[in-house]
Amino acid sequence: MIAGVSRLSRRSVVATATFFTTGVIATRLSHHDLLPTINTDWTLGRHGKTLLALQAIPLAISTLLYFFPTFSQSSSSGGSTVASKPESPLRLIAIYSAGFEFALSLRLSNLSDPTRVLAFLLLPVHRSFDPSLAFLAAGAIPLSIVLYHFYRGPEKPRLGGPWAVPKDSEIDSKLIIGAALFGVGWGMTGICPGPGLVNVGRALSGGSGLTQTASWLGAVVAGGLLV
Repeated sequence: MIAGVSRLSRRSVVATATFFTTGVIATRLSHHDLLPTINTDWTLGRHGKTLLALQAIPLAISTLLYFFPTFSQSSSSGGSTVASKPESPLRLIAIYSAGFEFALSLRLSNLSDPTRVLAFLLLPVHRSFDPSLAFLAAGAIPLSIVLYHFYRGPEKPRLGGPWAVPKDSEIDSKLIIGAALFGVGWGMTGICPGPGLVNVGRALSGGSGLTQTASWLGAVVAGGLLV
C-alpha cells in the first residue's frame, strides 16, 4: 500500500482498494463483537524510549553507507540501469538495516498487535474502532509521494544492483483475486507480512506463541510457492 500508492501506481491503488474492502467485510463478519481496546495513553510506554534509541543504529548505518563511493555502471538498456556489482554486500546491509528500522517502528506503534488492526478494520461506525493504522497511512504516504516524485535522483543505485522500481502493468483477474484473498485473511487474523515477521521474531526470542506464528509463517510460504 505505502510503496505502490506513493508511486500513484494503478495496480497498487486497485489492489489496496480490493483488499481493504474484503478485509473490512471479513472483520465485520468474524469480529463484530470485538470489545473496545483503545489505549488513550499517548506516552511512549515502558519500552518506547528503548525502541526510539535503537532507531539510531539503522539511521547511522544508512548515513555511513550513503557516503561510500558509488559503483560504476556497466550497462543500460530500456531505461533500466544495471550496476557492475549486482550483489554488493553493502546493498544487503542497507536492505537489512531498513528492515530492522521498519520492524522497530511497527513495534513502537503497536501495529504488530493484531487487535489494533482488527479494530481499525471495523471502521468508525463500531464502538471498538482504533485509528492507529490511519495514522500510519497519513504519516507515511504523503512523505513517500514527495520523496518518490521529487527526490529519487538519477535512478542509479549507489550500492550496486538494478534500479528495481515496478512499472504499472495490466490490472487482471489474478491481481484482483489475490488482493481479495489477502484481504479476507487480513480481516480474519489482523496480520499482514511486516507485523507478522515482527511477531515471529518476538515469539522466537520470548518462547511464547510459537505454534501460532509458525502456522502463519508456514501458510505464507505455502501461498508464495503456489503463486
